[in-house]
Amino acid sequence: SVLNICVRHACTMVLLPRFDAAAALDLVERHGITRISAVPTMLIGMVEDPDTGRDLSSVSQVVSGGSALPQEVLRRFEAKFPRATILEGYGLSESTSSVAVNVSREERRVMSIGKPLWGTECRVVDAEGHLLGPGEDQVGELLFRGPTIMKGYYRNPEATAATLVDGWLRTGDMGYRDEDGFIYVVDRKKELILRGGYNVYPREVEEVIATHPAVSEVAVVGRPHPSLGSEVVAVVSTRPGMSVTPAGVIEHAKVSLAAYKYPREVVVVDSLPKTATGKIRKRDLATTLAEPASPDSGWPTAQDYVLHRFGHVDPDGIRARFARGEVVAADGTALTPTTPLGVHDDLWYYRDVPDEAPLPVTHTLLHRDEHLVVIHKPHFLPTTPGGRFVQETALVRLRNELGLDDLVPLHRLDRATAGVVMFS
Repeated sequence: SVLNICVRHACTMVLLPRFDAAAALDLVERHGITRISAVPTMLIGMVEDPDTGRDLSSVSQVVSGGSALPQEVLRRFEAKFPRATILEGYGLSESTSSVAVNVSREERRVMSIGKPLWGTECRVVDAEGHLLGPGEDQVGELLFRGPTIMKGYYRNPEATAATLVDGWLRTGDMGYRDEDGFIYVVDRKKELILRGGYNVYPREVEEVIATHPAVSEVAVVGRPHPSLGSEVVAVVSTRPGMSVTPAGVIEHAKVSLAAYKYPREVVVVDSLPKTATGKIRKRDLATTLAEPASPDSGWPTAQDYVLHRFGHVDPDGIRARFARGEVVAADGTALTPTTPLGVHDDLWYYRDVPDEAPLPVTHTLLHRDEHLVVIHKPHFLPTTPGGRFVQETALVRLRNELGLDDLVPLHRLDRATAGVVMFS
């Protein structure tokens, strides 16, 4: 479609045999390029390239597609290219061209792929094919219909029948529309991570991690987990001259994400695997991470976690209790200051509560002296170790501070089957 536009309007097109950020920026300055079409990893490369005083003021418009554009990348790119406006669009091989795009800075919605192009229609449907209305909570599969949609896959009627339904192209991408008709892609349907019964959309996690000042690129994938189904893993590369630790990335993500969403493991690499067009090969990362995580996989320690959540109470006392072996998991396992948190699943989840399904309740910790309870996504509140229920004032405080309206005390919770950390 880019070639056709240039031919139609008699524009000069400058091509690179293979993308290289420095070479691309040199061409921008040499030819006074006004418009760029690129995938997000190319934009990241141009942002990360050391500034050598090039004149980049000619660039006025950038069309980004191929994969989701992190908001932080948009911000940094437009800061480096003072006159540029990034317009995100969307298309597939099966649509032969773009089917939706933001058309101008004035009309764009950041994080949106824009509105359908002329003659193209879009639907959002649930798993049963029912039409969904507008709203962030109405996430479903995106379907498109219009003059550019393919007729079918060559000599593959089965695949065609599965992808084209009554003239509508099933994209396999999950998203929603707002009240004004702008479309937002949440993630690929196949890349959705089901963690402990909760849906985790990798793009949401990636958006948060991308705001870390040392992170250049990030991809979030699922790793098989024996009890959760999948665990959230982030693979990151760093900006030139900067470094980051797995624990630092995890702490950064925890500030903005619900407990079940932030990654429990972070892998730092020199660069992420990419296709010839610059898209991150998430399938390769998922294959590499197919084996269960090892104890040294980058989780923060149990002591780090307790200090993070309860350090305001008595940090020195917490460290002393860890040093004396007075902090134990629900199964009685003593936790040392260096115990990787992820090794003990019972630190994170209730299990096999009688008469109830296993509860995906994370970050539950009981401090016997202070009766403190931190539950990020709870359905039930446990008792304290001594058998006393958390006082109503604490329940109200949790509701007010964490916005939780569905807290229900769970009577006679068996400590042996509950995933709690407690001070002995």
